[in-house]
Amino acid sequence: SMYSIPSPKFYYVPGNHDVGFNIPNEEQQILVDLFKRNFGPLNYRYSIDNFTIIVLSANTIPQSKAHLKTSQAQKETYDFIENMNLETRDNVILLTHVPLWRPQHQSCQEDQSKLLQCVGYSYICLLPESLSSYLLQKIKPIAILSGDNHFRCKISHEIGGIPEYTLDTFSWTQGNLNPGYGIGLLNSENSSFYLNFCSLPNQLGIIFKYVVFLFFSWIVCLWVRECSLKIAGFLFLVELLLFLMFYLYVDWLYW
Repeated sequence: SMYSIPSPKFYYVPGNHDVGFNIPNEEQQILVDLFKRNFGPLNYRYSIDNFTIIVLSANTIPQSKAHLKTSQAQKETYDFIENMNLETRDNVILLTHVPLWRPQHQSCQEDQSKLLQCVGYSYICLLPESLSSYLLQKIKPIAILSGDNHFRCKISHEIGGIPEYTLDTFSWTQGNLNPGYGIGLLNSENSSFYLNFCSLPNQLGIIFKYVVFLFFSWIVCLWVRECSLKIAGFLFLVELLLFLMFYLYVDWLYW
C-alpha cells in the first residue's frame, strides 16, 4: 500500500479519424454517436486544482452558420463555445485535435519546421485564421495542446504570446520514425503550465537490427553446421518476414 498508484483518469479528444471533417452530415452523426457511446462527450470541461481544462471537438466546429441548421454535431460544438462562461481568474488549458492557425513564416521552436494549412477529404491541418483568433480571444488559454500533425511543434501565438504544443503521434506507423508523447506539469502555486516532449525509440531501426542479427545468425548457423536445416529455415523465414515489414513500411512512408 506504500507504493500504490491511483488509477489514472482518461480524457479523450475527438479527432478526424473519430468524427470526420467536412463529410456528409448523416455520416458524421453516425461517427459522433459511436464516439459518444465509447468515449464520452464531444466537448466538455473539467478542473484540476485551480486549472480549467477545455476539450474542444475541433472537427465539428461549423465552418459557417448555415451548417447549424443541418448538422446536430456542429450545432452542439457551436453552442458549447458560445455558452462557455469563463471567469477572468480561470487558468484555462485548451485541448484540440487540430492545431490553431499560425502565419506561414512561423517555424516550430524545436527544429524550424512549419505547420502549413492543408485541407483534404475528412481532414484539415490547421483551424482557419478567423476561428483561431476567435477561440484565443474568447477562451484566453494559458496554453494549448493539439495533435493531428504527427510531429511535435511548439510555437507562441501572436495573440497574447500563448504557447501551443503539438504532440507527436504515439505510433511509428503514422509516418513518424521517432514517435513520442508529452508530460505536462500544472503548477498551482504560480498558475503555470509546462509540457516536456518525450521521444520513443526508433521502431524501424530496432526491426532493422533484428534483420541484421538474424541474417548473421543464419550464416553462422550454416557455417558451423551445428543447427538443423529446420532451424536454419525457421531463422530465414523470420528474417524474411521482418525484411518484408521493413520494406512495406518504407514503401508506404514514401509513397
